[in-house]
Amino acid sequence: MKLQFIPTRVHLALDVAGGAALAVVPLLTGARKQGKRHWVPYLALGALEIGAALLTKPETTTPKTRVEKLVETAQRAKDTAAKGVAKVR
Repeated sequence: MKLQFIPTRVHLALDVAGGAALAVVPLLTGARKQGKRHWVPYLALGALEIGAALLTKPETTTPKTRVEKLVETAQRAKDTAAKGVAKVR
């Protein structure tokens, strides 16, 4: 069963925003003044997250029509009912 709370494109946009925030943290906290070992990891992880989001191909599925959803629901109901009858026998 596939759970999908937010669309893939929204998830990727949040990844980009999170990566940008991670890369900016040393500037906002003053850690950049303490030397490279304090800010390079943040920058690297932020760039990695942004890069991964930009290189990810989002799913290109077409939304199902109402009829397709109804047929799918009816099929699931039929399968569930068949399983219930099989258990009773």
